[in-house]
Amino acid sequence: MTGKPEKSYSALNVILLVCIVALLLVIGILLYKINLSGPPGPPPAGVPPVSEELKVAKGKVVGYVNNVHLDINGIKLQTSGQGELTFEFRPHTARAVLSVAQPGDEVEIQYNSQPDDEAVTYQLHHIKNLRTSKETGVDELPTPPRIPQGGPSTLFQIDKPAIITDGSASARKVVSF
Repeated sequence: MTGKPEKSYSALNVILLVCIVALLLVIGILLYKINLSGPPGPPPAGVPPVSEELKVAKGKVVGYVNNVHLDINGIKLQTSGQGELTFEFRPHTARAVLSVAQPGDEVEIQYNSQPDDEAVTYQLHHIKNLRTSKETGVDELPTPPRIPQGGPSTLFQIDKPAIITDGSASARKVVSF
């Protein structure tokens, strides 16, 4: 005897090793296929939102709501039957929605509802101003441009910066420099 321990692999060890190598191979292939380019973008323009039919609501625009980044992403509507409802839309479509309806305008909205664990949200798909007949379908608008990874950064300067100190978008306490 030379003093070296003999290595013996049981059939179970060989099977486990083969399974681990196979799983690593599958994970590698999946990572290669998804390309790890970040989260998926918004759905392409003109794609139906869900399989359900769109609902219609009419009412008076009370105002707009924003997300935590202060991007406008919803419209508040005072309806005669359901009270005040908020309809959400993607922030990059806010300019088109604002061009159709301002607070006080009577509008007709096509929407669908998306319930989740906490609440029911209403997704805006089409808005029409009943006085001016101006309208827009937010699903038909182009998606926002994707920022290329590793692309060049653009330097800019804000002439008169202002800071919102209370965090709300409705009653802003602004400090200017």
